[in-house]
Amino acid sequence: MSVPVSVTINTVEKLLVVGAGLTGAVTSALVKEKLVDFSITLWDKANFPGGRMTTARTPCGRGLADIGAQYISPMNKYCISHRRFYDDLTVDGVLVPINNVIEGEKSNNEVTKIQNYTAPNGTSSIVKYFLTKSGAQLFCNHTLQSLKLVDNRWQVTTADGEVEYFSAVALTMPVPQIMQIHGIDQCRHMKGEYLLFDLK
Repeated sequence: MSVPVSVTINTVEKLLVVGAGLTGAVTSALVKEKLVDFSITLWDKANFPGGRMTTARTPCGRGLADIGAQYISPMNKYCISHRRFYDDLTVDGVLVPINNVIEGEKSNNEVTKIQNYTAPNGTSSIVKYFLTKSGAQLFCNHTLQSLKLVDNRWQVTTADGEVEYFSAVALTMPVPQIMQIHGIDQCRHMKGEYLLFDLK
């Protein structure tokens, strides 16, 4: 659940999204869809995007191996509320329905699954799909070290000492990583500025 601190979103011109996994990629794509003129920058501490949906090539180069999520199993409520995402991903060939039984899958009468999906080009292709839609500038090997408000802009500093300024920041990495950012405690209590936390 993202928790925005109140501000008029139309005043935001330059957005930093931290974390290039699925949440960061979808967040960037949705912002771009609603606010076309936004400048979106995306940072990730890893060498490549994907987060928990990373795909690696096998040593011989002939196959792919998903590291993390290996298939998608949307629950009923999400399959309905996020139907357009699944439809778009399926039409574009990023997702393919799985019509076979998945070994070891648990059935739940209260929350049944509508359809399982696989990504023929690896689950990282889902992240890359949304990154492409977002038009965001992606910078890998960028670790957010500190965050503070300076003259109504967010001053962000990388672990390498680079300093940049943004109108808004969306933190989409896991909470333990968010809590390691210098200055995050002060930011959590501020009112009237635009900062998003992704509380998974």
